Amino acid sequence: MTPPTTETRLKNLNAIIRIQFNGNRAEFARAIGRSPGLAHQWVHEYRTIGEKSARLIERCLALPTGALDAPDADKSINPKTNLEALTAKVQSNLKELEHLLPESDLQSHERLLVARTAIAEIQLKLHRENSQPYSPLNKGGRCPTGHE
Repeated sequence: MTPPTTETRLKNLNAIIRIQFNGNRAEFARAIGRSPGLAHQWVHEYRTIGEKSARLIERCLALPTGALDAPDADKSINPKTNLEALTAKVQSNLKELEHLLPESDLQSHERLLVARTAIAEIQLKLHRENSQPYSPLNKGGRCPTGHE
């Protein structure tokens, strides 16, 4: 019987490859600075994804630490989903803050307006990109040496 962490990591790895790399294991391997053969071995369960490898994958793909081990990681492995949730939360917090400020504090209201505009621009960009597959910043290159 396979340990739960091994099954979870494999499930999440397959989701990462499918979502972030359109199913391309070679692109995934390049992004984490490892060989396509190793990615193949993980996917086909010839090798398990160990602790060091799991953390390396998370660092190279800018995922939260422990994302590969989380049974409900579907949203955390998709950076677009993380950013969408974060911008919605910031937008909500800005609305609450606006109600707390006195109307006479024009400078703070102006700063809030600038922040809300920036968030709206990010949300619009995300909306436009939703029709295109996610492409990590280091896709096509090796994981930066400082992350290994």
